[in-house]
Amino acid sequence: MLDFSCTDRFDFGSSEYRDLARRAPCSAFQSPAWLSAFYAHLVDPRTQEAVVVVGRDPRTDVLMALVPLVRDRAGGRTSIRYASADVTDYACPVVDPDAASGLEGRTVWRTQLSELLGPFDRLVVEPVRDEDTTVWSRLLAAGKEELEHGHHHVRPEQPFTAWCRTQLGGRKAGQIARKLRGLRGEGAVRLDVLDAEQTEAALAWAQRTRRGRFEEDPIQRPEVLDFYRHVARSDEQPGIARCYRLTVDDKTVAVCFGIVDDASFRYLVLAADYTDHRRFSPGTLILHLAMEEWTQAGGAVFDFTIGDEAYKQRDFRCIRQRLYRYVQ
Repeated sequence: MLDFSCTDRFDFGSSEYRDLARRAPCSAFQSPAWLSAFYAHLVDPRTQEAVVVVGRDPRTDVLMALVPLVRDRAGGRTSIRYASADVTDYACPVVDPDAASGLEGRTVWRTQLSELLGPFDRLVVEPVRDEDTTVWSRLLAAGKEELEHGHHHVRPEQPFTAWCRTQLGGRKAGQIARKLRGLRGEGAVRLDVLDAEQTEAALAWAQRTRRGRFEEDPIQRPEVLDFYRHVARSDEQPGIARCYRLTVDDKTVAVCFGIVDDASFRYLVLAADYTDHRRFSPGTLILHLAMEEWTQAGGAVFDFTIGDEAYKQRDFRCIRQRLYRYVQ
């Protein structure tokens, strides 16, 4: 049995949440740093409120489960959504493995959760990875549907050059090598892993460079830029953010920002100078070079996260996996 309750305030930097996040099979999108920054910047107090569902062992009061949600009352309707706001790529409840197995077959949890949330017009949880559907199905009285888009990753290996030729084929690997040689003909090329202060400046550069290129680009919203900056300088979890910068003669050509999730790098923001360097495909080059650096640093997975953009298959031969939505 678990005792569930709801709160609009929760200390994600607390030792009890750190302990739960270490035990639970969740992702960096449920980390203390990510959720602290999310609720600090991405819940609009004019129309929204935080809804954090907390499950405790009634005998010990130990935190065993947590579900981060947001209630939205815009337009006269009440909707409850996973804490996503177009920045969280994998929606996952944070549940101790022993507690998760205890939820099986207990519809009382779904009833209790619905009652805790109060009246609402619509509850939506997305995007959900295949491996997280079991625990969501135990928690929600909601139907599951497959999303049109999936998520993508590769597992690069050493030696990296040989892996590229095998993974991409000789023609594509050779094309990337020629682009890199061409960029080096423009000046001294460097790939740097940035510190927190440099990352904040790089994110501002990314915002300016992407302006007008993508419809409804999240990073153009000031609160989203502040959110990413908060994650980059996180006191709760130093080092969770990782930002790559590609330069030619110290001039920024491209930026790739993401988060570290054990042996996975989950890339989130890509920006490149296509005005002066389009012929060198700087976006593809920084992803290629970042992948090489991540592999050399001991990383096992380079995660391109959600979306079925053509370049993920065309340029990197990514593995695609399905995503789902729960709607009640």
